[in-house]
Amino acid sequence: MATIFMYNSETEILEYQSGSGWVRVSKSDFPEKVTNGIDDILELIESLRPVQDRQIEELQTEKQELLRQNSSIQAQNTELQEHNDDLNANVISLKTASEQLYKTLTEEQQSQFISSFDVWETGKSYKVGDIFSYNNELYRVVQAHTSQSDWTPDAVPALYTRFTIVASNNAGEAVPEFVQPTGAHDAYNTGDLVSFEGHVYKSLIDANTYSPSAYPQGWEVVG
Repeated sequence: MATIFMYNSETEILEYQSGSGWVRVSKSDFPEKVTNGIDDILELIESLRPVQDRQIEELQTEKQELLRQNSSIQAQNTELQEHNDDLNANVISLKTASEQLYKTLTEEQQSQFISSFDVWETGKSYKVGDIFSYNNELYRVVQAHTSQSDWTPDAVPALYTRFTIVASNNAGEAVPEFVQPTGAHDAYNTGDLVSFEGHVYKSLIDANTYSPSAYPQGWEVVG
């Protein structure tokens, strides 16, 4: 069993545990060798205190610097996120404007417009919103993916939405042909115009995945 010692430097009392209990001995009763040993230990402890205080101060300084750096990184992340949100908003705005412009083109202008876009390629990474040409048609990506030779735009509507202008509304604007949506990602929304079976229809609801014949209540004939 280990012996436990406790020394009070103010009262100069040493307490230790013996077989019969705790024993209290004053420093004046210590043998000289023991007294000198305790003094040496106390002196060593006192000499180490400045080192310990300095280390604590250095650790606190380092902690403050790390907190400052973390705060700076968080601020930069917030700024980058805001910048990214602005870029995404601009991209969406440009894509919407591009689609609206496309709807107003004549067939000759449409052909010229289509040729200005990159041709669809296999083995290429596409992101949502990308527009390209394939077999003299324009397609928009509705799901991010890497293209494959057996995933052609005309065969996989889950990945691509086709733009085909086949009619005009009463204002003379070109209207795209109805393409059966495959889910919420390419559904029609309120106000969207489509050409279907020789007529122009306007969607009356959001998230419209039905054709005018399948759900007439969701469409209005406007041309």
